[in-house]
Amino acid sequence: MKLKEENELWEDGSFIQSMAPDEAKERMKTFHKKHDEDMNFNCKNCNKKISAHNKDWHDGMCDECFNQEHYQITPEIQNNQKLFQEFEEVISKKYSHMADSMLFLSQDFAEYFFDTNTEIKNFTKKDIKRMFKEYLDFADLSDAESSMLFQTLIDFSDFCGNKGIKLDFFKEHLIKNKEKIFNSWMEECEDLEDNPLDSVASDEFINNFDVYYNMMRFEEKNKKIEKRDTKEIIDFLEKTHKLMKNTFEKSLEIRKNDPGLSDEEYLAKLDKAVNKEYGEDLFAKTPNPDDLTKLVFSLPKEQAKKFFQLTFKLGEVSKFKFGSIKRKDVIEDILSKLEDLKEGIKRNEDEIK
Repeated sequence: MKLKEENELWEDGSFIQSMAPDEAKERMKTFHKKHDEDMNFNCKNCNKKISAHNKDWHDGMCDECFNQEHYQITPEIQNNQKLFQEFEEVISKKYSHMADSMLFLSQDFAEYFFDTNTEIKNFTKKDIKRMFKEYLDFADLSDAESSMLFQTLIDFSDFCGNKGIKLDFFKEHLIKNKEKIFNSWMEECEDLEDNPLDSVASDEFINNFDVYYNMMRFEEKNKKIEKRDTKEIIDFLEKTHKLMKNTFEKSLEIRKNDPGLSDEEYLAKLDKAVNKEYGEDLFAKTPNPDDLTKLVFSLPKEQAKKFFQLTFKLGEVSKFKFGSIKRKDVIEDILSKLEDLKEGIKRNEDEIK
């Protein structure tokens, strides 16, 4: 992330801690823990019991000592603290696995209100420019990080609205300038970081798909599927269907002709037969996983959801014994749904034309 100017970092009322990447990763485990959770540590100033969160994120101090040392506590700051604590709980419940990253990325946003002693309800349009110039001035975020931060700011605006605090103007600014904001945040990003969706549990991902879809759909203004994207996805699905179908048929043939083979012998023979027919060229021209993910998120929501459901379903095949009825049923179900998804995407393309 792009750092603020040095003289801003050391102003009174700011708290900055440098840490190595490994240390930062370890501390993230306690980032959104509650202030009264895991109370196994002591304040370095007054020796009062403190939480793991305070140990890692409040300089090893209780809230009172931390605030006295780093902030001049005002009614505005107290009100902001209460509101942000409630917001953290909302984000943690709504996004589960991704909450840590979302709240970590939005720290500078929260810092603005404390540094400037601005009560959130008094935030105005004229404050937006300074906030982005001095506090949201990132320049090396990945597209996934940009999306998470952007969604957090949108959610905060909605959260405040539910509390009777009008931030509609801020949300409108975000939506209107989304492309410009993303371009700025990603200005110096050379390599994409790991996609945070990669480690999300399949059940959690599908149950909260609407949330993830909205976060990953970067080009919201383009509600149609681009012809190029559609062709690439259809091509991928056709090749996947072809490979699965032929592999499945060959596996049945091998089992029928050589029922006494061990699982290792069976897999070796199947692998040899498939490679002989397709070699390594079948998927040579298909998108890489990152590009494919973006292409899938360009689909209408229900079709994108079906794609990921099938992806997770494919992972379940290995749970069943080779040659078992259950394994056969799962594979046939996947093949049927792959075909349905492919035809559904084609119909969409015809409707767009």
